[in-house]
Amino acid sequence: MWEEDACDFFDVTLGLARLHEVLRVFGCAEASTSCDRRQRALLATAPSEAHGFGIEIVANFMRAASWDVALLKGVSIDENVEAVAREWYAVYGVALAAEAGLDTVAKLICAARRASRNKFIAVIVGGRVFATNPQLAIQVGADATAPDAPTATLLAKKLLIQQIAPGEAKCSEGFDG
Repeated sequence: MWEEDACDFFDVTLGLARLHEVLRVFGCAEASTSCDRRQRALLATAPSEAHGFGIEIVANFMRAASWDVALLKGVSIDENVEAVAREWYAVYGVALAAEAGLDTVAKLICAARRASRNKFIAVIVGGRVFATNPQLAIQVGADATAPDAPTATLLAKKLLIQQIAPGEAKCSEGFDG
C-alpha cells in the first residue's frame, strides 16, 4: 500500500508501531539453554538503513531456537567491525532494503570478515533487495540469503554446522567465545 501511495507516512508509522507492540507481546520467546555455545549471531541493519523491524523478527526466531543474538541497528561500518572484532560470532546477518546500499554492504561484509574473531564467520544477508534478487547476495560477498526469519534461522544453523570440524565436540571446554 505504501508503494502504491494508498497510505501515507502517518498510516505506515502507526501500523509499524502496532506491529512492534505485537512483537513485544508475542515475540518474547525465552531462549532455551543450548549445549552449543557457538550459536552466537550478530544481526545488523546496513549503515543508514531505516528499516529495522524485519531484523528484530529474525532475532526473535533465532532466540527461540537457542541462539545468543546481538542486534545493531543504524550504526556505521566501523561500529559493526568493532563488534565482530570484540566478540566471537558464528553468523553475521545484514539486512538491506534498498539497492542503493549494495556497495556499502559489500564493504561492510569485507571489513567484518577481515576483523572477525571467527575466521570462518558465515554471512547471511536479507531484506527486500535480496528477496527480489537473491543473486545479489553473491555480489556483496555473503555466503547466503534468506527470504524470511524461519529460513534465516535454519540457514544459520546449517552454516554453523559447516564451521565445526569433523569429530569436534560441540560443547568443547576450550571454546573461548
